[in-house]
Amino acid sequence: MNNADLFKRRSGVKRRSGIKRRFGANRWFGAILAVTLIITWCPDQSRAESSVIKPSDVRYSEPFELTAKIMEIDYGKNILIVAENEIYVVDLRIGAEYIHTDLSDAHGRAILIDSLDRGQTVRVIGMKLPDGRVVAEELVRLSGSIED
Repeated sequence: MNNADLFKRRSGVKRRSGIKRRFGANRWFGAILAVTLIITWCPDQSRAESSVIKPSDVRYSEPFELTAKIMEIDYGKNILIVAENEIYVVDLRIGAEYIHTDLSDAHGRAILIDSLDRGQTVRVIGMKLPDGRVVAEELVRLSGSIED
């Protein structure tokens, strides 16, 4: 017998193995970590629902017109930030109504959203929804760049 075995017999206390002690002590930490990860990775339902345009939004919208420079563009979502307003470029049917954004240059020629860039001056005509979002019905690029 070695000294460790004698100590165990004399004291009458059994020692836990290192692995069991470590995992038992960290059980609460693991649970809190798991809950935090689940909350972080779950989609935010309120944000997803807020981007949907409902017929009631169109019914209670107000006319909107603005001429200003483009601050930001999200080409993936077809959203422009113009004078701190979120401008939605759309092609959709809402209830019985069809809403489409006509994009053109200053000469009336059709353009693509990809041809728009930060710093360009645009005129936006559309509707402001009750939650503050703007759906563009007509967007005209007035200048080619910020220097124009």
